[in-house]
Amino acid sequence: MRNLLPLRSLLPLCLVGLSLWGCDNHIGQDSEPQGPLQVRRLTLLDPSGRDHPIFSDTSIPDCSLPENQDSLACHNDPQKDRYSLRRSPPNPDSAAEIRVVFNKIPLLFDGMALEQVDGVVGIACAAPCGVPPLKKSLVIIGSDVSFDPTVVPYGPALLLRADTALDPLTALEPGTDYQINLDPHLAGRDGVPVEQDDRVQFLLRFTTEPFLVVRAGRGAPADAWVYGTAGPYRLDPLPEDGALAVVLSASVYEPSLSGLALQASIGDRVVPVRAVPNQLLIDKDGMPRCKNDRGRAVYLYPDTPGRLWGGAAGEELQVTLPAAIRDVEQSTGHPAGHHTLAGVVVLLASLTGAAAGKGDPGLLTVALSATIDCP
Repeated sequence: MRNLLPLRSLLPLCLVGLSLWGCDNHIGQDSEPQGPLQVRRLTLLDPSGRDHPIFSDTSIPDCSLPENQDSLACHNDPQKDRYSLRRSPPNPDSAAEIRVVFNKIPLLFDGMALEQVDGVVGIACAAPCGVPPLKKSLVIIGSDVSFDPTVVPYGPALLLRADTALDPLTALEPGTDYQINLDPHLAGRDGVPVEQDDRVQFLLRFTTEPFLVVRAGRGAPADAWVYGTAGPYRLDPLPEDGALAVVLSASVYEPSLSGLALQASIGDRVVPVRAVPNQLLIDKDGMPRCKNDRGRAVYLYPDTPGRLWGGAAGEELQVTLPAAIRDVEQSTGHPAGHHTLAGVVVLLASLTGAAAGKGDPGLLTVALSATIDCP
């Protein structure tokens, strides 16, 4: 198998906006096949939003279905359906890299050299939903084989990427059906248009996973990756001035938190709880700064004088986060989204009965005391 790793460094040279004819259009691929331009697969990659890269490939069948047992992928491929939509569903951050992979380079559009791809490829979703703005480009290198598609991508491809630099909330929406659309005038070097039959339409569809909890803990680097919707999740022992934290798979619509009447139960007592989407940190110079986590985190602390839980050592705290938490829509201004959690989220922690020690890695409520002022 050809080692394609060094070719990744060449990718920026072969994007639309530069002269396509200045790139070696045979780099990383065999001689151009005859016949119409064909879609081979649609791939999606979330390279860093989870504890491991999430790669999805719409061309890989579900090997749990009897009709697919004898397919080439399920029968001969050692990875089988590891990257199928069933076993590796796309998530909101899979918009980091969406590739429409072809059998050869799509060089022509309406008979002319392809200069830009904005009108050639697009994405739509089944309403109600919003579509994030995506940067689009043509990548002419790549191959139909890869020993690890999270490192060596397939190609040639039309590439769509979410740009979070201008808007950190940009992503796909959870629990949403998406369709990639290709202009029928797109063609290969020989001018034969792209095939657009039922098979292609099937390959260009995908559904993102539901709105769920990704991590649960105390806002520490060691917080557990849970990938669930309910729990209960047992967290590390919680000091008197400690806060709870959950990270969700999509950005949270802040007003859906402000209206919650939350309580923590400690034995036979209840403690009012406040939920906020921002973390106020005190830096090494003693100055406050806000960390917004792309709106994905929800921090829970006691809404009491001194921000203390008031529990004895060994007592168990339980907080139930309702399913009413809502995501944001991927449209201008990010209004309230159309997705909520599938169920309540139950968090459990044993109280230490003492304040956090120096160097405690968890989130302290003293650092959240002015969170309401964070944007």
